[in-house]
Amino acid sequence: MSKRASMIVISLVAAFILFHSPEAGAVANGDGVCSVAEVATFDCGQFGPNVIEFRGASIGMCTVDSGTPAQSTVPCTVYMYLYTGGTTNQVNLAIPLNLTQVVNDANEVNCSQYITNGSGDPTTGFGKNLLTLGICRIANNASSLPVINNDPGNWNILVATDPSFPDKNMPLSWQLRQSKTEVFAASIVGPVASQPPVYESGASLTTSEGKTISYTLSGDQVIITSGNANIIPMDQTKLCLPTLEGQEVTFSKNDMNFTCETISYVTEQCDVKTTGSDPCRYIGGRCIQY
Repeated sequence: MSKRASMIVISLVAAFILFHSPEAGAVANGDGVCSVAEVATFDCGQFGPNVIEFRGASIGMCTVDSGTPAQSTVPCTVYMYLYTGGTTNQVNLAIPLNLTQVVNDANEVNCSQYITNGSGDPTTGFGKNLLTLGICRIANNASSLPVINNDPGNWNILVATDPSFPDKNMPLSWQLRQSKTEVFAASIVGPVASQPPVYESGASLTTSEGKTISYTLSGDQVIITSGNANIIPMDQTKLCLPTLEGQEVTFSKNDMNFTCETISYVTEQCDVKTTGSDPCRYIGGRCIQY
């Protein structure tokens, strides 16, 4: 599976997800065979004489080529699968496009091609006219794979997306082309969003001094509809924290030094990333400085 050096899973430091919860179940055992139970839980797919097993997922950070700066480190989730079979097949995976908004091109998602315009697979038409799905064409000779903390072992296919998780109730569609005349399909768990994202259409904001502004959203554009407000681009927004020197953290100390870095990325959960050392993470409404 070829990919540029710029798509690197650099720090999968969070917990490896084995999905032992009642909703998720276990992962396939990696023996190259689909058991009845693994097929029933969509952990394994049979494609004629070939098998693909879901081996687990890990959450962490990925490097992408877009953003500010030119290469940015962003939260991501990596999914691992074991392919067992011949060496000439083409494997396709249909991924919800809303999960590849930041990690979004073929090299970042880790596909030989990532087709997002609804044209589908050029040889089989898999995913044609499905404008909400991206078709990831996966080369089965996976190579140059990253080192993953708590690696489950025994896997050879990797797919990266924006932060997400698998759901046994919402398996993804897979296709394997054995030859010009043999094409197989199966459902296997992969990146999904069981809870649809909430998109804000507009709101009114009131400060503690009683000043109120209202706005609406049109695509990615914020439009002020009433009141006076400034719309500041993200690359002009700074995160400033007191310099860590062991003293009590408070903005009331006039002699305290502050470190300010440009904000480069903010998740829906307000995990703020900066272009520098990323000194703070928001957890439970509090900034954890480290």
